Amino acid sequence: MLNKIMLAVLLLCSAGPLLAAELNDPTKPGFTPAPKVSATASLNATQKPKWILSGIQIKAQHRSAIINQQSYQVGQLVGSERIKRILSNQVIFSSGKTLSLFDDSFVSLSIKD
Repeated sequence: MLNKIMLAVLLLCSAGPLLAAELNDPTKPGFTPAPKVSATASLNATQKPKWILSGIQIKAQHRSAIINQQSYQVGQLVGSERIKRILSNQVIFSSGKTLSLFDDSFVSLSIKD
């Protein structure tokens, strides 16, 4: 009888690592591989470059805008667009296109008379 108990304990102890290998860690973040993109892939004609205005710095005689993590001043090109003006919350290009720091739904502006 003692031999049977020892055999059962031995089997359970040796099976422990095998069972633990099958368990998944619930706190481990999932892994999603990045999509494969060829080195020669280019943007479609319908895709426009995405510009993100993340900051504006205004000093006495110097204004700069942070677009896609790079600093630009008035007159510089961002892609094919030339910066015409840098305001406190917006960049205006010579083509008339604008980039805003905030979505209009979050900011309401008033004009002084």
